[in-house]
Amino acid sequence: AKTSYRKFYFDSRASFDLRAVAFPVVLFMGALCLSGCHFYFDTFTLGNTRSSADKAEAQAAVGNYDKAISLYRSHVEHRLASPYRSKDENPYFYYLLISDLYLKKEDVKNASEALERALTEDVHRKLTTERLRRLGSWHEQRGEFDEAFAVLQKHRSLDPMMFDLEIDRIHKEMIRQEEYKDRNRPKVVRFPPK
Repeated sequence: AKTSYRKFYFDSRASFDLRAVAFPVVLFMGALCLSGCHFYFDTFTLGNTRSSADKAEAQAAVGNYDKAISLYRSHVEHRLASPYRSKDENPYFYYLLISDLYLKKEDVKNASEALERALTEDVHRKLTTERLRRLGSWHEQRGEFDEAFAVLQKHRSLDPMMFDLEIDRIHKEMIRQEEYKDRNRPKVVRFPPK
């Protein structure tokens, strides 16, 4: 008796119709384009090639803040010069990350300048105000209450309600610390002369 092996193995006579697969793929890609999903070649990397932003993140993770800041700055310049940059992309966003790195280095002056640059270049307001509040908290943690108030008062117009809450919180903390110092200050008892 002759055994048929076709039930166990791939039938070599079956044909593969490329059109049956290509049509759904083309349809899917067309739907992505119509929905506003874009793919830019310069954001795609091959192999071990990494963008300056990726390298900056890696440098920041190991504590090389100066190198990370330099890489972030070069990434901003590269994205500004890119012909493939979307009109919605704002590379100045990286100035927020630069300000975070300056704060880690305890370089408040440059952190403030980076935040000011982000503000002047229209980086999303909520992100910028959050970083400004962090800057105020940074001063507060070091007992620099006047500097914290100055930062928050200067930028109060960005989000009056949130900044007023932060100013009030810092003011209460300042009063609490002063009361604590007063309670724990040694008392000098003077007796009247006899």
